[in-house]
Amino acid sequence: MSKFGLIDRKPGNRSRKGEKRNSSAKQLVVMIILGLVLNRKNILMIIISIELTRLSVNLNFIIFSVYLDDILGQLFVLFILTVAACEKQIP
Repeated sequence: MSKFGLIDRKPGNRSRKGEKRNSSAKQLVVMIILGLVLNRKNILMIIISIELTRLSVNLNFIIFSVYLDDILGQLFVLFILTVAACEKQIP
């Protein structure tokens, strides 16, 4: 078992915890898309939905990175968050 309890080092022996977390991330994406479609007149809600989309993609990267025992997804999330923080500083 890894320290997160997701992977048993034997091939083909993965638990279902990662799938449960992934399904909750999928539900978040569906709610965000509904927010984009249903609130076309309110620009603030559209911007918030786009930001939540970016964060849900980051969540999926983290889930799959832990599930596959690969650091690349976590590094990619760090890069995305760094670019977003720099984006907020530009007037």
